[in-house]
Amino acid sequence: MARKPSPKPITSFRIYPERRGLHFLVYVWPTKSAMLAHFRREHLHADRRTVAQCSTYRRLKVDAAGRMRTSPRMGEISFHLGRVTAEVLSHEVAHAALGWARRIGIRLSDAEGSGRTSQGLVSDAEERYCYGLGRMIEQVNHQFHRRGVWK
Repeated sequence: MARKPSPKPITSFRIYPERRGLHFLVYVWPTKSAMLAHFRREHLHADRRTVAQCSTYRRLKVDAAGRMRTSPRMGEISFHLGRVTAEVLSHEVAHAALGWARRIGIRLSDAEGSGRTSQGLVSDAEERYCYGLGRMIEQVNHQFHRRGVWK
């Protein structure tokens, strides 16, 4: 019996928290079942209640000289057409921003890296995190409109 072909996303694109190589891959699947099939193929945890998902990871690859290098891809975010809302978008991109912050060493839980300084100003770490989060949300929003996910 022939094997059933794997579902394909209707679109995919990269988002960048800063203007550097670190990025997330965003997928939009035609149906929830197609998205869940992708998770099973990629060995990503999900259950029937999952409406979207951000998976952060660190992948190693071998360069031409034989040295191990960390891939600039920090993970992926998957959505399906049946549940693409502003709330779901911001929720999943916030998970991505937290993964990015861990990857580059922004420590939001530290007294010096979070909240206000003694002068009442927001810390540099908090500002960097918030700008990265905002940039990624803006890029997803733009691509959703451009690619017809949001009309």
